[in-house]
Amino acid sequence: MHAGLADLPVILAAMLMILLIPALAIAGLFLLRRHIGFEALVVNNEVAGFKYATMGVAYAVLATFVLVSVWEKYEEAEAAVAAEATAMVKLFRLAETLPALDESRLQGALGDYLNHVIAVESPQMREGRTSHEEGARLLDALGQPVFAVASVEAVPPPVLDNLLAAYADVIDARRARIDAADGSLPDILWWLVVLGGLITIGFTFFFASPNILAQAAMTGLLGIIIMSLVFTTVMMNHPFVGDIAVGLGAYEEVRQLMAADPH
Repeated sequence: MHAGLADLPVILAAMLMILLIPALAIAGLFLLRRHIGFEALVVNNEVAGFKYATMGVAYAVLATFVLVSVWEKYEEAEAAVAAEATAMVKLFRLAETLPALDESRLQGALGDYLNHVIAVESPQMREGRTSHEEGARLLDALGQPVFAVASVEAVPPPVLDNLLAAYADVIDARRARIDAADGSLPDILWWLVVLGGLITIGFTFFFASPNILAQAAMTGLLGIIIMSLVFTTVMMNHPFVGDIAVGLGAYEEVRQLMAADPH
């Protein structure tokens, strides 16, 4: 559900979450006051205030924890894309120091893997899903010429060490990228954040102020703040989905570099 929301245009998603829900909360407040009356609600103010303060603190802790976790995962996704692209450039450049046959095999396998990432995995990640099997197979195929170089006596040890390190970096970065693409927020936390926010907003219905317009304004502003937190969490939970997604242009830049190389 939250992946689908993140895939909406950011303006539409913001209107649905940050404006529509607080507006519905204000409408609910007026309806409740009309049917129950000020006198029946005002008696709740003293007792409900303490309970609301406790609930507000609990929700603030939960929302902060979730938002920080999602933000850290978003940053990890950015770092993973950059690290994988950088490692592929290193492999390509190191291949140029190898004998011609080994160079051709390594760069060919690298090109196959890179094209798969761009043509297949990138569109899937934009939809909040990943397919691991073919990419893993191509990654294994990329490792074959890397490990084959180890038996070539003419290859200097520093070159071999850097080749193995770069290949390991591709593996690690790919794992981090795919893990981020699946989303960082478990469903249970997602529902806790959403339901907790709605309950926190709805709890204001049990209070009564002589000035209902002021109370409605406070309810609306509270709703905007809470739903802004939920909106940010939703939009960043799947870092490759939506208008604020992590950019994947680094892979295309690597492909252009490989295509422009005179070798």
